[in-house]
Order: sequence, then C-alpha cells, then structure tokens
Amino acid sequence: MLNIEYKAELRERDLARGVCRTLGAVFQGKFEQTDVFVRVDEGRLKRRECPGEPTHWIWYKRSDQLGVRESQWTKLDEQQVDVRFPGLDRRPWKRVVKRRELWTLENIRIHLDEVLGIGSFLEFEGVVAQGVDAQETRLKVEHLVAEFRPLLGEPIASSYEALVEPLTTV
Repeated sequence: MLNIEYKAELRERDLARGVCRTLGAVFQGKFEQTDVFVRVDEGRLKRRECPGEPTHWIWYKRSDQLGVRESQWTKLDEQQVDVRFPGLDRRPWKRVVKRRELWTLENIRIHLDEVLGIGSFLEFEGVVAQGVDAQETRLKVEHLVAEFRPLLGEPIASSYEALVEPLTTV
C-alpha cells in the first residue's frame, strides 16, 4: 500500500483539534499503541500492540527526508512474517509507546501523537488505495501542512523509532 506522509513536532494540541474540526475532519478515537521494532535488512518492521485489538506486524519502507514523502507499507500476520523474513531474529530492538488521537479527512489520516520520552507530533498519512490518485493525495497533504503550519515545530524526517534509544538486553 502507498501512503503520502508528513510528520512534524506539534506545539498546540488543543488548537490542532480545532483546526481538524474547522476543516471537517472526523474524530475516530484515542488509542494507546506500542510499536516494538525488530531489525530487518530493508525497511522497518514493527509489531503493533493496541489494547482491545489483535496484535499485528507492519513492514514499511520510507526515505528519511524532510517534507511530504511516500511510504510503502504492508500489514502482516505472524505466518506472513515467517514467510517474508525467514529466520528473523525477533528480539526487540526499539520500543515506541504513544497515545494517538486519530482524525480522518477523506483519505487522509491525521494523527495527534504523544510519544513517551520524545514529545508531541502531528502526522498526516494520505492513503493511496485503489481508485485514489497519488498526486491528488500529495496536494491534499501539502494543503494540510499549510493549514496546520502555525501549530507545528520542526519537521521530522525519520520515524519515531529513530528518535528513541535502543533497548538494552539483560
């Protein structure tokens, strides 16, 4: 699956909620998520845990660049992980714990994230599904960046995984 994404520090969460409402975004809920990363040769692989939901894996590949960018991703179950990554060392490498507030606006997911130990962030994920134009989605994400710009701090080029310390083994 293809996403068009943007991530930045978030300075004003309450004002961001107001912008979401003004733009007509729909509040989907608040979630606690823990992403446990393991090392793979290409891209990133994380096991997502969310209370009340089945645990699943997400593999994704995205360049670490500032600004609006593309991401390729796939949701996997345990068996698919075994097939795609035979002999995978599943020892956790990094752990990202976050409280996520999810809003949607058409095919754009708006995340207001509080990430344990590193801060508050806003992330746009424009989902490019079948019948959805990637360039149109990019323009929507760029428009949202402009709408939220006064509430944003520095843009983030990497994933949250790159911002947290590696886990220590005992």
